Amino acid sequence: MLNLIIENLINKNEKNLDFNFSKSIKENIQKDYDNKLPIEINESESGWDNITDHHGEKLVKTYSFQNYQHMLYFINEYIKKIKTLHKNAAMIVDKMNVQITLFTEEIMQITELDLDLAKYLDEINSDITFIRDL
Repeated sequence: MLNLIIENLINKNEKNLDFNFSKSIKENIQKDYDNKLPIEINESESGWDNITDHHGEKLVKTYSFQNYQHMLYFINEYIKKIKTLHKNAAMIVDKMNVQITLFTEEIMQITELDLDLAKYLDEINSDITFIRDL
């Protein structure tokens, strides 16, 4: 949301952002998530670990790759997707493994957007596995 506001100010766009300047950023962002919380996660189905720490609730998954081309393709697709979503997410690359941590920073919980991104990443990984096994 903040990214869109700044973009509109810089580019002088006339998009309707539905932003109330008399409220804080957190209050404006919260309304976008109110009807999507809480999210129930079925870890056994998704393969994602649901972790709660002092920063809130997160989804974490580690993907392993057999070659660098597949790993780089996965990372590039991940970066493209989070840019289009205007979303921050954590990624740790260790040898041939990529660990992804998803959560919505503004509210410190998992939202539908995080689940959608998790599904997208699983689909990319499935495509890579399919191509690898040809």
